Amino acid sequence: MNELFQISDDASFLGLINTDLYESFIDEDWEFEDIEVRVVRECQKGHLLFWGTSVPNLWTVRICSQASSATAFQSFKGKIKVSNSKLHLINYESITLAAHFEDEQLPNSDLEALHVTLDNGIYDVNIRQLFDPERDVIEDESLGFEIVLQKSTDTASFPLNPFKELVWSNY
Repeated sequence: MNELFQISDDASFLGLINTDLYESFIDEDWEFEDIEVRVVRECQKGHLLFWGTSVPNLWTVRICSQASSATAFQSFKGKIKVSNSKLHLINYESITLAAHFEDEQLPNSDLEALHVTLDNGIYDVNIRQLFDPERDVIEDESLGFEIVLQKSTDTASFPLNPFKELVWSNY
């Protein structure tokens, strides 16, 4: 597997999500803290991996089974559950829209095609940021992130991920 996708990121957050397991609706009057609590909990459950991107952009994201030779500015590891044979890329805008409207389904039509097909199970994930936001000139559509997926032999237990806050977030 070695697939390239483009995804907009107006609020400086991206994610990889199992849309069948993620609990999306919060309330019509949610606050940022409500989203933060929900996202961290869903990450702990292995339904989502979500991270800050430092800058808004139209990103190219590579989802692959082997890391490239490119040097990563930073990376983090997590686990995610696949239960419907696919994982989708997601952005903050989609997460908040689904949090606000009970009938809004993920993925929304804009992101429906941004998925990889996988065998069901738990996957070890390495999210690699391939740029330094302080030094690199970041152009639209530049390869910003690499998501490396490897099938895990681990069994599901809570928490699947020990995250206590949003990864790489400035908030």
